[in-house]
Formats: sequence, structure tokens, C-alpha cells
Amino acid sequence: MSFVHRTVGLLAEVSCRLQSVPAERDERGLSQSTEQAILVVATLGIATVIVGAVVGYINGQIAQIPRP
Repeated sequence: MSFVHRTVGLLAEVSCRLQSVPAERDERGLSQSTEQAILVVATLGIATVIVGAVVGYINGQIAQIPRP
């Protein structure tokens, strides 16, 4: 009986350890917060370029208005 008990105990321990091994994390790609931060920065950059272009155009048109 001692051999059977030891074998069953060993199998139970191995089974427990195999189930408790965490799965490897998939490290590919960016995290969601990093992706959102990049999108926010890109959006702000595009908005800055658009606002700068509109302000430049308006200032150019104002400069062409003849002064009395």
C-alpha cells in the first residue's frame, strides 16, 4: 500500500503544480492605454496643424483688406 499511496500522492502533486502554472502573457502589441495615448497625441497634432492653417489663412485675408 505504501507504494500506491506514494504514487497517488506524487501524481496528485504533479497535477496540482501543472494546473497552477500561469499561462505565458502575450507581450505583442501595445496596451490599450498606450494606444489611446498615441491616438490622443496624434489627434492633438492634427488639430494644431488645422487650427494653424485656418489662422494663417484668415490673417492673410485680413491683410489684403484695404484700409481707408
